[in-house]
Amino acid sequence: MLLSGSRYEFRNKGLDVLLDAAAALAEAEGRRVVLFLLVPAGNSGLERDVSARLAAAKRVDGPPLGIALHDLFDPGDDPIAARCLALGLDNAHGARVRVIHWADYVSPGDGVLDLRYEAVLRGADATCFPSFYEAWGYTPQESLALGVPTVTTDLAGFGRWVLAHGFGEDDGVSVLRREGRGDDEIVTALTAILARLVANGADDDLLAASCRTVAAATYWPQLLGAHETAHAAALAAARERAREVSCAPPPACFRLPVHDAATNGRPHVFALDVPTVVPEAIAGLQELAQNWYWTWDADAPALFRDVARDIWEEERHAPLRLLRRVRYERLEECAADEAFVARVTAARDRLRAYLAQPAAEGACTAENPVAYVCAEFGIHESFPIYSGGLGVLAGDHLRAASDLGVPLVAVGLLYRAGYMRQVLRGGTQQEA
Repeated sequence: MLLSGSRYEFRNKGLDVLLDAAAALAEAEGRRVVLFLLVPAGNSGLERDVSARLAAAKRVDGPPLGIALHDLFDPGDDPIAARCLALGLDNAHGARVRVIHWADYVSPGDGVLDLRYEAVLRGADATCFPSFYEAWGYTPQESLALGVPTVTTDLAGFGRWVLAHGFGEDDGVSVLRREGRGDDEIVTALTAILARLVANGADDDLLAASCRTVAAATYWPQLLGAHETAHAAALAAARERAREVSCAPPPACFRLPVHDAATNGRPHVFALDVPTVVPEAIAGLQELAQNWYWTWDADAPALFRDVARDIWEEERHAPLRLLRRVRYERLEECAADEAFVARVTAARDRLRAYLAQPAAEGACTAENPVAYVCAEFGIHESFPIYSGGLGVLAGDHLRAASDLGVPLVAVGLLYRAGYMRQVLRGGTQQEA
């Protein structure tokens, strides 16, 4: 049993070359292979025939059920189904290679194996993650930690680490060379790797122990020293650059808008944005709105929503824009509501107590903080400078550092019109 799993990024996660290699493997003689693709996609539950066969008390003979275990929202436009159809991978009786698209999240109660992901992963003979790009790529590392041989690539950070440390197939990890190669050459190389994994007659216990040895080399006690060395080198380089800068930055200049004078003798009317003054009783709303802490406070989002639900939705849950737009009469109504004032005061006090907590002890201080450089930070939907998983992860890192009291400065890019807008076509294809 071979297994691969990822977000539904057909090209980026290497699902295209993996299916091409599976089709090539199917043309050769050898042990039969079941390739599970754990790739969530939009679906309405298990296929009816799949459910019936899983519920049957004994084996049911019948026609092939297709590729996907689940009833996909848009099966005609599904990339995995389309590629399998083009390659002739139809799970016909007697086929050497069967492809099973598991289009939901693996968990107890999923109706298929009813097991946790780790248990399903441990049951595989090998895993394959032939990504076109991964900053690191944890899935091969997870396989090794469970004693399962795996395939990564030289376009993944983990794959490059494997090559740099001299690990290889005998250690349970194969690195597919993708850099500088065309798809045909990549598929040929991947087919050969998969053929060796399928035909592998090595001692399972010995190979599992070798896998865990590689995984153990990536544990934090081994890698943290390299992180500290890299941080020290970056800090030294930054200080060296700072010494080379002799001139002060130019003062900021602000140009006020100039409106052309009226030429027809009539008044010239234009919009003027005047911020609303928040009444003293609920001034804590302004204090909350100016600190991203409100995004993970238990009640703060509901406070802003209760001020003016329609504006809150129109402004994509941005509290500062809400307070600029809401009528002063409405703020006075809120200030006269004792229960609302108590909620605002409690949330403000939580913020102040949070900010009063001491910083974590260590080499990093407010004068010498960590600089976290990233292309995107997923802090909140009202601040659209993020695109996907990397940004969401970076935002989680900021919140975690804040909770831990670690002095950290996020250095990113301010996309004035938003990072980008994305949609899912057919519930699977990500388009930007």
